[in-house]
Amino acid sequence: MHPSHSPATLVGTDNRRRLKRIAFSILAVLLPLLAMESISRIVWHTCVYQQPSNEKLNAMIFWEEAWKKDIPYMFTPNSQGRIASASTHINSLGLRGADVDLASSNRRIFCIGDSVTFGYTASSDLQTYPALLERQLRDRGRAEIVMNGGMPRYRTDHMANYYQRYVSVLTPQYVVILGGWNDLNDYVLLPSSDTSSAKLYRWAAEQIYTVKLAVKAAQYLRPKMENPDLRPSAYVAPEGYDRFERNLTHLLQLVHQSHATAYVCTIPHAYGATETLSMQEKLKLVDAAPCGKLGQIRDAVEEFNRRIRRVAQCCNATVIDCSSVNRVDYFADAIHPNDLGDLMIARLVAHALAADLQAADKLGNPRPVGGL
Repeated sequence: MHPSHSPATLVGTDNRRRLKRIAFSILAVLLPLLAMESISRIVWHTCVYQQPSNEKLNAMIFWEEAWKKDIPYMFTPNSQGRIASASTHINSLGLRGADVDLASSNRRIFCIGDSVTFGYTASSDLQTYPALLERQLRDRGRAEIVMNGGMPRYRTDHMANYYQRYVSVLTPQYVVILGGWNDLNDYVLLPSSDTSSAKLYRWAAEQIYTVKLAVKAAQYLRPKMENPDLRPSAYVAPEGYDRFERNLTHLLQLVHQSHATAYVCTIPHAYGATETLSMQEKLKLVDAAPCGKLGQIRDAVEEFNRRIRRVAQCCNATVIDCSSVNRVDYFADAIHPNDLGDLMIARLVAHALAADLQAADKLGNPRPVGGL
């Protein structure tokens, strides 16, 4: 028998052929995927992702980086940029709005919060609720300075850390707290599945550009195609409510330690009567909304508001009932008020502050020196 026809040689030849077929099959799958990924990267960087200009980049420090740190990011003082849809001016204190004269003898009101306080969907710096609050007070003949301490994506623990670090500079006499959506999103209403496959999907959505493009397309089309009544349920984490309550209590304690008067706003929302809303109104309530059914979001926000009232009572803070801002036409999306909603909030806060400000006038209270 010829050596090339021996059984061992034939087996080796068959194995090589089998390996070649496997290799070709793998290449037949990988090459199109690699080509698709390359095309997706080109499309992403040329058509979808816009590299921020220096103007935009200078307006924020680490907007999407390390947001789980004690203070996720800070705005760059004296910068200008576009955040969401509006041009935004960041003053010398790193806060949105006009510059603040810290040497002024006028009392200062510090509005601390998340993107709702910041005015994420406000049409301009002048249409945020803190700016409108100052205008409301001016119309009442008052001269208090209102500072916008809203920071998009901040939770209440971030607010407490920020306040503790910067209160000695800001030295407010009155502090108005309005926040909680990010606590709800991070700690209470969670995706119902946190399996290995879900973790793999989140990794792919961050690292694989083909998946990123698909997710981006889905985000664009979802508000137009999604049936709000068929949203999947979220997992409701009861311990998230307790964490929010602890963080809010800590923030209020810091406010009292700084010798400022504290006010806490309940969270404005339009989820109260979702059963009577039109489909168009329901679609607005899923745009930028936390996960979960509309009823779950309503129940979670109302539980937050109950906790806010309880904490305020325990910490001797005044509650401002902003949950009365509850019509869909007061909102630009699921959680952010539009200009009309910001005006309604400003009116409620101005009304709540009026009596205390008048009492302070009679007592001749000076502005605080500040510090904890």
